[in-house]
Amino acid sequence: MTDTASMIRVSTPRRVTGVVLLVLTVATAGAFAAGAWNPWHLVALAQYFSNWPLGLLVVAILALGTSWVLLPVRHEVAQGPRIVLRIVAGLVAFASLLCWGITGSTFGGSRTVLARSADGQRAVALVEHGPDDRQLRVWVGSGLGAREVGVLGPACGEVTVRFTSRDSVAIATNYGDFQLRLDPATGEPLDVIGSTCAGSG
Repeated sequence: MTDTASMIRVSTPRRVTGVVLLVLTVATAGAFAAGAWNPWHLVALAQYFSNWPLGLLVVAILALGTSWVLLPVRHEVAQGPRIVLRIVAGLVAFASLLCWGITGSTFGGSRTVLARSADGQRAVALVEHGPDDRQLRVWVGSGLGAREVGVLGPACGEVTVRFTSRDSVAIATNYGDFQLRLDPATGEPLDVIGSTCAGSG
């Protein structure tokens, strides 16, 4: 039984499903690669596609499903490479699951908007990668075009944030209150909270 002959007998619905899975696999891989690299500092990419262990897991599962649907094994000797592909995809998925479970939120983290300027074009968000890694970051823009432009400093204990103007942010923490300035043109922080939460600079 030849490999070509086996491909002919793949039903049309199965072939269509396989092609859809293949496109989804490639698109997902591209999205997570862009999210891990993200030279544009796009918030959407960082929020949904920066966790590369999760991305590797999802892509491996999709690749396994694609090979199962689009490349059925009907002759183990003649179609050995297909079996190898499934084994490799399964091993990658298992390794990615372990990596994702161990790293937890190290790569993805959580992002919560604490305050937004009156014009809706600037925001301060709390970005957390665990209990000991909590930062206040400035976003500029809205929707899919929102970008991160700088870090205001660590989020010290309980934090409340409000914009006193488009270019000024008032931050209250357990360690003190801060009035920080943003660049009028870019929104980048001109002042930051000290690493010890004791003052700004």
